[in-house]
Amino acid sequence: MKNKLENTQKEEVTDSTKDNDYGTASISSLFLKVVLPSMIAMLITGIQGVIDGLFLGNYMGDSAMASANIASPFLQILMGITMVISIGGTAFISRTLGVNDLSKAQDIFKSCFIALSVSSICIILSAWFYSDHFAILFGASDTLLQGASDYIRVIGIFSPFVMFYVLFAFTNRVIGKPHLLLMASIACVVANITLNYLFIAVLQLGMIGAGLATGLSYSLGFLINLKPILSKNTVVNVFNGRFHWKLLGVLLFNGSSEGITSISTAISVWVFNLTFMYYYGDSGVASFTIVNYIAQFTTTLLFGMGEGVTPIIAYHYGANLQERIEKTMKFAVLGNFLVGICSCLSVQIWGEALIRLFADGNGELISMTLSGAKIYALSFLLSGFNILISAYFTAKGDAINSVIVSSSRGLVFILIGIFTLPSFFDFTGVWLVVPFAEVVTLGIILYLLSKQSKTIEKQS
Repeated sequence: MKNKLENTQKEEVTDSTKDNDYGTASISSLFLKVVLPSMIAMLITGIQGVIDGLFLGNYMGDSAMASANIASPFLQILMGITMVISIGGTAFISRTLGVNDLSKAQDIFKSCFIALSVSSICIILSAWFYSDHFAILFGASDTLLQGASDYIRVIGIFSPFVMFYVLFAFTNRVIGKPHLLLMASIACVVANITLNYLFIAVLQLGMIGAGLATGLSYSLGFLINLKPILSKNTVVNVFNGRFHWKLLGVLLFNGSSEGITSISTAISVWVFNLTFMYYYGDSGVASFTIVNYIAQFTTTLLFGMGEGVTPIIAYHYGANLQERIEKTMKFAVLGNFLVGICSCLSVQIWGEALIRLFADGNGELISMTLSGAKIYALSFLLSGFNILISAYFTAKGDAINSVIVSSSRGLVFILIGIFTLPSFFDFTGVWLVVPFAEVVTLGIILYLLSKQSKTIEKQS
């Protein structure tokens, strides 16, 4: 009886994972099937806020665009919680599927699902009752307070759709359905553009309209990724599995670096907003907002590469396929370097044209933003490698080193730079902060990899 049950479970695993060919397909085909859609999807998802900024800047002015950036740390915190649970959970699921442990994979997903459900309720209540407090905390001036508060409140209402869209999309990618993430991302951006035009340009709903457009577009992505998760024939779904505190602790720890990345982004945006407000008031915040929007095109592609290779590396790590891990990393490092150098050159050559998309007609703002953007863009040359190594550590379950890398580039050296570099380089020093953080982080990564290599040699 016991043998029969074990054979049945093995057959179920085989049937349920038949779409997952991570261990047999060529690395190049996996990049086309999994990583490239992930990069495109992350790019499309990442520019959701940029679309809001384009419409707000062109139809409501610089102050409205600055209000959206003041509110952006709230969305980063929301995404941080989501990424901790979703990436930590799906990387864990990938390693578990690598050793054909279906039951554990289901329990991991159920733990993720319940954790996000509770988190979304907390976020809705916090945004509804304390949106003004959040806006003030994030540095809103009197002129930006109402707009930032409205945006936070609306985004909070849609937080369950945002959070489950990410979890379901990443899970579908792990079980061999990466096309759903790409389809949903394209649908989201089309819906966001359409709804932003309707709510802002036509109905003139302002910041509430921008929040509604973003929230509804994420809801569409949620619906597109929902079907496989509702099927009991899928390897992981909402019906099977049990919640385990122990598994929750492991996946939270494993995904902590991604959460730190989002939380660090929220904190650094907040600190930058305060700094630019100190130097140039609302115009300074608008300048940083534009550079931040332009940078998102690159950083989302780089993060898309990292998140795309994470389930592949995790699966291979679970299956003990070291040679395929090394080949995957070589592809990814080359890809991220090409993205970084092309993005840096684009800003140096066409920076003014990009800035005019957000602030055409404001010569002083364009001039100030252009000089800062050219300095900021130097960080693209290193950030791709740093992001990728953090994802590599996460995929292997090495959360500590992943946290070290993420916190170094996203928070620790950002804060050190912002409190020291302006003393030596005046206002230019503020723009040098991000490149400075990436350079120091690269040094830390080389040390960690060297240390890890020596440990493996000793074990051998």
